[in-house]
Amino acid sequence: MILASLVDALHSAGVGEGDILYVSSDIAKLGIPAEVKPEIKQKGMAALNNMYIDTLLSVIGESGTLIMPTFTYSACDNKVFEVSTTPSTVGMLTEAFRQSPDTIRSAHPIFSCAFYGKQASTLAKVENFDCFGENSLYDRLHKLEAKYLMLGVNMWQGSTYVYYSEQKHGVPYRYMKDFDATIDDGVGKKNVITPYFVRDYDVGYEDAWEALQEDSLDQGITKSAKFLAGKLLVHNATDIDLFIQEKLNEDPEYLIRYT
Repeated sequence: MILASLVDALHSAGVGEGDILYVSSDIAKLGIPAEVKPEIKQKGMAALNNMYIDTLLSVIGESGTLIMPTFTYSACDNKVFEVSTTPSTVGMLTEAFRQSPDTIRSAHPIFSCAFYGKQASTLAKVENFDCFGENSLYDRLHKLEAKYLMLGVNMWQGSTYVYYSEQKHGVPYRYMKDFDATIDDGVGKKNVITPYFVRDYDVGYEDAWEALQEDSLDQGITKSAKFLAGKLLVHNATDIDLFIQEKLNEDPEYLIRYT
């Protein structure tokens, strides 16, 4: 099922044919579209997940690539990351997408993602286990001018890629920490070192990205569209990083509040 109201909202926020689209979501906050309720009665919540996936794919087309986070934090928890079976911890839509036919999952033991579309196989290759460093997924999305979509979430709830911008800038309240990780790709197990730009808890702060959302909307960097009981937000990966770098140059504490 293709949901016309979502198609319209995505188009109005600038999403279209050929886009590389990275989706952070909390669809429970949006409510259930009336059009899909009869199908949910027959097939359960899988019908809702499939409606979102099918609609997103219809908008970006065969030349586009759909990406969803399937984070596990396995390395942080000293657990083996099993690429084909370890569930996503970041929402039911991401887990449904992970299990969809022909999706490819990256073998990153902290921040794995699932991919479908034209550039899926290329982007799913882990070129650098540094979570947010050079040639990480987020660095490649920046270079490719991918688009980030927040579906039912605000930036402070789903914009993991902000950590890429913070690492790039070298903010003083985070530091590099290496995690020993074990990855099971179904063929065998391998051990890797996974560098992660983690929070410095001695500083005593929390992420505060509310101003980033408001300011980027005001400047037209982020586009917003109403959808069901909530909204969606969209911005270009290159543009939002440039905006963050400018803000951090002005105020190194722009993205945090002290606790």
